[in-house]
Amino acid sequence: MSCTWRVLLSLCLLSMACPEPLQQQGETFATSLRFSRKILTRVRNLLFQYKEQLMGDSQFEDRLTMLRSLPVLGVGYSQWRSMEDKDRLTAAAQDLKVFWDHLDVKRIQLKEESKRQSSTVVTAMQNIQMDLRDLIAQVHSQLQAMNATVPAPREEEIPSSLMVPTLEWHSKLMGYIILRDLDRYMNKVVRDYILLKVKYRE
Repeated sequence: MSCTWRVLLSLCLLSMACPEPLQQQGETFATSLRFSRKILTRVRNLLFQYKEQLMGDSQFEDRLTMLRSLPVLGVGYSQWRSMEDKDRLTAAAQDLKVFWDHLDVKRIQLKEESKRQSSTVVTAMQNIQMDLRDLIAQVHSQLQAMNATVPAPREEEIPSSLMVPTLEWHSKLMGYIILRDLDRYMNKVVRDYILLKVKYRE
């Protein structure tokens, strides 16, 4: 076999062997992107419903009050863009689990509180938890496909202000903050998957 034929054969084999894993990974990122957008829509709908029914005003806004046990959202564009893929996914897996834990506390509180509380809010919150659980599983699978270590959940302590709120208004405000920050975080997850989808389909 001539040298030219060897080169051509090698290129053919390479073109058949290499793109497939990347294409498959790109497809999983595209699936997670669609799912993340669905979750974001659900979170926004619930946030509107929560503000309307529990805060008494669908236009309620509080951009200053923070809950320190929730993931930090302030990542600059250059830092975000330069992150390695596995680090991006690892952070998402850990942070989404933190949001799941906080939602679980708030959902149980709402369920146990007065029957005046809307059961539709509790049901919507539970549905979002199920979606987050499935998205976390997708992230874990993607990390395994990269031969990266699946992260252990962060040992985040739920603050006593959320576990045992002293005032009814404060309890409602904590729920609002969780949903508000989850809305923002899901925006970041969507951007992550847009980037990964494009990168792995190039």
